[in-house]
Amino acid sequence: MTRLLTFVLILSALLVRPVAAADPVPLLAVLEFDAPDQSATIDELMLVTNEFRGAVIATVGTRYKVITRENMEVLLPADQLKAAQCAENKCVAEIGRMLQSSHVMSGSMRKLEGEWVLTLEAYETNGGAALGTEQLYAGKVRELLGIIKKDAPSLVRRWLRLDAARADPQGGRVGQEQGFDIGAAEEVVVSVNSTPPGAVVMVDGRLACRATPCTKALPVGAHDFALSLEQYVEASRSVRVSRSERAVAFTLAPNFATYALTTVPEGLPLSVDGKPAGRAPLSLRLAPGAHTVLVQDGCWQELGEQVVAVRGEQKSVTITAVPRWSGVKLTAVDLDGNDLEASATVDGEELGTTPLTAKLPLCARQVRASLRGVVATAELSLREREVVPVQLRLKMPRTKPAAPVAVVPTVTAEKTPEGAVQRPQFALRAGLGGAAGIAGVAVEWRPSWWGLVAGTGYMPLGLGLTFGAPDNSGGFYADAHLVLLGRSVVYDPPKRGAAIGVTAGWDWRLGDGWSIKTGAGLGATSVDLQNRGGLLFDLSAGRVF
Repeated sequence: MTRLLTFVLILSALLVRPVAAADPVPLLAVLEFDAPDQSATIDELMLVTNEFRGAVIATVGTRYKVITRENMEVLLPADQLKAAQCAENKCVAEIGRMLQSSHVMSGSMRKLEGEWVLTLEAYETNGGAALGTEQLYAGKVRELLGIIKKDAPSLVRRWLRLDAARADPQGGRVGQEQGFDIGAAEEVVVSVNSTPPGAVVMVDGRLACRATPCTKALPVGAHDFALSLEQYVEASRSVRVSRSERAVAFTLAPNFATYALTTVPEGLPLSVDGKPAGRAPLSLRLAPGAHTVLVQDGCWQELGEQVVAVRGEQKSVTITAVPRWSGVKLTAVDLDGNDLEASATVDGEELGTTPLTAKLPLCARQVRASLRGVVATAELSLREREVVPVQLRLKMPRTKPAAPVAVVPTVTAEKTPEGAVQRPQFALRAGLGGAAGIAGVAVEWRPSWWGLVAGTGYMPLGLGLTFGAPDNSGGFYADAHLVLLGRSVVYDPPKRGAAIGVTAGWDWRLGDGWSIKTGAGLGATSVDLQNRGGLLFDLSAGRVF
């Protein structure tokens, strides 16, 4: 009932004319645009139609009365307003006559090879004569809106001949007054913000701000805002600004996934899709899709992970690196070039006993060999997938050649730590000092580089240890002895006590088993609780059996 009443009122306003004079303002209809190939949505068609209709209204001013969409929906059923149902321009003109407009304009949108094509047409209602046709091209809808705003006024003026001069057949003033419409519309300053900030702002297809937050003076009314920021989804919407609505805010959705990248061992350099990304650990934003993350280091193989990033996802990836391999053939020798069995390590890691051949990481730095406290090192310079020979020379102490000795069948030969062969020795000595005290006789038994010594003489009993002279050739020796004091010719009456001492010297071998020992040292005595200390000496001669 309300629709019918509104129809009657509008139709009455359009049909009723004063008797004295005709209505001087003709009607102009702008039909809703259509999309024959269904490439444009209803919202896009409505947006483009409103932009063109607004340009027509601003251009014709008071010379035409443009019928609004609301009036069309009341006067005619909605299906009769769609130009897509009209196969010829006569249909468009017929709709114009039904609306009692003197002129009618229509448009259609289609997408051709990824580009929008807008076809605009204008007709005269009487006779259906075409006033003009124009095609506009744009890559995006918002760009098309800007082109309409720029080009539509000149098209409308040309089609309706608004700039043509009018002749007055009644005489009088001729020509057309050149008016000037400054187009002054009320403007307000609009603030634009985004989360995150830094977005580029487009308003009605034109650049408004290079980075948010920003402010822009805009005419009061509806405007199309579009915000874009790298790695975020572009956001757009239509906003009506006014004195009371002057703030526009957008929240941009991330167009990336966040990946936390680590390596084993830590700190290795990484590349993403062939481009250096830095040293792990890293936190990277990756665009949706597949990406290749690789270790990029001369010491490690170029291996990694293939990841598929999903928008808004957060993931952690650990890459375990594999070394580039090389090899070493390691030997150890003494100063005379004799091969040695030495313990070998590389960068502190146990490797084995030389000679050996081992697989090593290409960037191994230092090799080390040790034998009986003697150490040798070398810096490594390896080549990938090759075995490199390395020889370490240890400065082992040289041993004197052993003197010929008689072979005793009942005695088993023994290897000394220095590598020389000897037999157990038994010696009978006489002399001064040493384990026998001031003067006396001592007996030595030496199974190896050490031995035991016992003696009697000035003191009743002396015991001690002897070290050195590792073979029958003689050499350095050291004695540690303990002498027990008893009855002696020195003290009268006899006294009791003890003496300790350490002597060192040289054992001279004279051949045929004869030996002379000379040495000196330090000692201390305690006799009847009276203590004294001083220098010791050792001079003895004997026979080694």
